Amino acid sequence: MITNLGRDPANQGSLAGTFRDIYRKLLQNTDDCLPAKIISYDRDNNTAQVQPLIAVVATDQTLISRPQVAEVPVIAIGGGGFCLNFPLNPGDLGWIKANDRDISNYIRTQQEARPQTKRYHKFADGLFFPDVLNNYTIAAEDASAVVLQSLDSLTKLSLNNDGRVILQSPGGRIELSPDGKYNFNGIGGEELMAILSDFATVMDNAQINHDGNRPFTPATKAAIQAIKARIDIMTI
Repeated sequence: MITNLGRDPANQGSLAGTFRDIYRKLLQNTDDCLPAKIISYDRDNNTAQVQPLIAVVATDQTLISRPQVAEVPVIAIGGGGFCLNFPLNPGDLGWIKANDRDISNYIRTQQEARPQTKRYHKFADGLFFPDVLNNYTIAAEDASAVVLQSLDSLTKLSLNNDGRVILQSPGGRIELSPDGKYNFNGIGGEELMAILSDFATVMDNAQINHDGNRPFTPATKAAIQAIKARIDIMTI
């Protein structure tokens, strides 16, 4: 059993083993990629303070938390005048990835730049990639869809490979079918058009004028109330 994490006993007694130990020591001072969590997030500047979540193991086996990294740029996928940005909260998970060289001048100018320091592979020059891992629910109807959704899938935009588009919130749902027909809270577009047509017919038959001399008849009021009931079903 290795009791000293600074040396591997298998490397002792050979030149190759010595070089392996040297290489391992060099890697210990090189940052690359680790899971991390958000400590705080500045959405205006799109930077975060993050805590790497893989501890350092000391030679006596004690765990030492890695230092937090401040002002880490957060990945915001975008291009062509559009971007995808998330309201990150403390505790949100992701990955911190170290760049090869100091990126501070590039971040400032967003143009080709010389490295400001001689840092190599350090989290101080890292990027944070948000990642919810497997902490989300995909609705059965979206098994073959691309979704932008809340973790519980109650609020979503779903693009299905059969051509359907679904826009849903906890209070309502709109579904567009491949043939251009739509469904609003379970009511098809044909029903909506029928409601509007019936309402226009009722209003036309009522022969309303602006002087108020021809009020609604009981039959007209009943027809309007029936149309309202059909509309109310759509808003449930």
